[in-house]
Amino acid sequence: MRVLGVDPGLSGAFAVIIDGDLRGFGLLHKGALGAALIEYRPQVAYLEQPFKTGAGRSMATTWRNYGRLFEYITLNGIRVAEVAPRVWVDAVKPARIRDQHTDTKGASRATVREFFGERTARQLPRQSTRNDVPHDGVCDAILIAHYGFLVESGFADRAHEEKPNVSNW
Repeated sequence: MRVLGVDPGLSGAFAVIIDGDLRGFGLLHKGALGAALIEYRPQVAYLEQPFKTGAGRSMATTWRNYGRLFEYITLNGIRVAEVAPRVWVDAVKPARIRDQHTDTKGASRATVREFFGERTARQLPRQSTRNDVPHDGVCDAILIAHYGFLVESGFADRAHEEKPNVSNW
C-alpha cells in the first residue's frame, strides 16, 4: 500500500509511506509534491482537514491551500481521504508522548523520532536556518501518512474508529 500524507498548513508538507516504510517527505513548494506523485505513485492521499476555528489571513491561506491540494491530488487520479487532526493524533501519537509535551508540534517530533528513528529525524528539513528543530509540518505529514497506512491496512486496533470522509471525483 502506497500512502501519501499531507499537512496543508502555511508551511505545508507531504510524506509517503510504502508498505509501512517511510520512503519520502518534503515541503509543499517548487513542484516537490508533483515529483513525489510521479516517483511514488500513491494509491491514496490522507489530507489533513484544516481546523474549523480561526480567523484572519493565515486561516484563509490554509483553507485555500487545502482546496488546491485536494483538487491537484484528485486530478492526478489519486483517491483522497480527508482526516481531522484530532482523529490521526489520537490514533498515532502515544499518550505518554502527548503527556510529556505541552505543545502538539513537540509531540509530533518526538513521535516521528520514536517510530522512524533518530536517523530519520536528523534527515528532516529544519524549522529555520537558526535552529536544529525538525520541521513540524513534515513531522505531521509523516504521522498522517502513517495513520493512513494503518487504516488502509486494516489495523483497526491502531487506528481511530472514525473513518475518514473518502472522496473521489
